[in-house]
Amino acid sequence: MSTDAQTAVRYRATGKRKNAVARVTLTPGTGVVTCNGRPIDEFFGRAVLVTRARAPFATTSTEGRFDVTALLHGGGVSGQAGALRHGIAKALTTMDESMRTDLKREASRSARRPASRAPASARSSRRGSHPTPRGASAPARKLFGTDGVRGVANRELTPELALAIGRALGGSLPAGSQVMIGRDTRRSGPMLEGALAAGLASAGADAVLLGVIPTPAVAELVAGSPAAAGAVISASHNPFADNGIKLFGADGFKLADAAEAAVEADLDAEGTRPEGDRLGAITAWEAGRTEYVESLLRRCPIDLSGMTVVLDCANGATAVTAPEIFERLGARVTLVGVEPDGININDGCGSTDLTLVGEVVRPSTGTATGRWRSTAPGRRSTATRSSRSARSTCAGAARSPATPWSPRP
Repeated sequence: MSTDAQTAVRYRATGKRKNAVARVTLTPGTGVVTCNGRPIDEFFGRAVLVTRARAPFATTSTEGRFDVTALLHGGGVSGQAGALRHGIAKALTTMDESMRTDLKREASRSARRPASRAPASARSSRRGSHPTPRGASAPARKLFGTDGVRGVANRELTPELALAIGRALGGSLPAGSQVMIGRDTRRSGPMLEGALAAGLASAGADAVLLGVIPTPAVAELVAGSPAAAGAVISASHNPFADNGIKLFGADGFKLADAAEAAVEADLDAEGTRPEGDRLGAITAWEAGRTEYVESLLRRCPIDLSGMTVVLDCANGATAVTAPEIFERLGARVTLVGVEPDGININDGCGSTDLTLVGEVVRPSTGTATGRWRSTAPGRRSTATRSSRSARSTCAGAARSPATPWSPRP
């Protein structure tokens, strides 16, 4: 077939996954995949989702032989990756019916795996994944629950326990591996952050401190970097006295149950104690927050001009990212819960108390409440329960220009 004839061939198919739909056009090419006019890596932003979407090419040994143009809509980003995978598989089958058996077998294996995990081959090749052998049951966990380890800080969740978790996690990784640590605004956060980082360094792993940052940002930054794992020190909507430690694998997803059990089993183990230049380093990466904000803005280039948006950040970690994001999208922003002081997280704001945000959202009746004011587009105003100024620098932290992540030599 001539080159012109080859480029004229098109194989079309529609893939679906839950509420997501992908309309796929497959043409002979060099492996370029575009989603809604954007490169697949930029569209999904996570390597694990890109790998999932391109899986049919790996299954049929056709990597680099076809270009894909896809139009995706509906569902979440994970569902869209699944829909694109389905559409590519159907298009390949339309081209060559003999591929159907292999593609169906791979789809069946994928369906039996938890949707939130990467393919088994990818998991086993990433550091710190601790896959459970086939036929074996995962070890029992006592400390780790659905959201990691949680408890009242300095009572159940002590610095000693955080240190032990850091040593156990660091000891499970190759020497020199990097682990990113983020936290929320709780007063106990820096205490537990220091202990966790010390444990990692003691085991020979490098701790990269992201500071106050939302939980999804840690997952995003870990997946897009050479980091072997991530950790978030947060107790979500729990009272400020609580805190927690949640661990992520190298793919940016919550650490597998078997991996958490392995860490838990090693909490009391002495392990090795590297010395000299084999000790892990503890460094801060303040630009990580900027990297995350820019990533979201690239992925969601929407225009909110003319809209008034009320953001309740619960005096938590989103106070350092959400206001900037919505302002840069052009919205007129009114803020609630953006004055974290270490003890006021979820206090009269956030998902546990909607009273204040409800008062702000309701149409204003003059100056009766005196709690908020309208601002120009791209500007902010703040609604608070008192005139107390913020005692934390979290909400107003300087945002330095994004810098590429570079592992320690």
